[in-house]
Amino acid sequence: MIKTSEILSEIESYFNAAWGKEPSDLKSLEALELPPMGNMPCMLYCSFNMFWIGESFQFLRAAAKDKSASLETLCWTASEECKRHASRLCKWNVPETEKLVIDLGEYFAGGGVSGYDEFIEVITKALVAIDTMQNWVDAEIPWARMDKALGGVNHPVEK
Repeated sequence: MIKTSEILSEIESYFNAAWGKEPSDLKSLEALELPPMGNMPCMLYCSFNMFWIGESFQFLRAAAKDKSASLETLCWTASEECKRHASRLCKWNVPETEKLVIDLGEYFAGGGVSGYDEFIEVITKALVAIDTMQNWVDAEIPWARMDKALGGVNHPVEK
């Protein structure tokens, strides 16, 4: 069973590694190319996967704050969400992020959460840490160039 102090320490280490300098997971992701798609879809899918785990964590945090679900249900749901997201993240060559998400899933499944406040603290810190990494990935995606190339709202494709 992973203790709260252990998971908070792991989250802090992950966050510190992603704050202020390019994290090693980003370097690993940048090096990933999967034929026939190359690297850009890997970057996009990884960014989306990290975005959606953040969305899941926000939903769970809100439910914990208003106590609209039992702590047992929240922990089970958080664990299952982490398992699902880890199964997606393993494809994008981000081992540190994948490990954190797996460990979070084990933490929530292990019954170590003592109350709503503790659940909120862990899920909030995990949200900030993973969102920090997601921002690094998102910054590598040439959104404006893609929008222009694909004829986005402000960039109609010339015929």
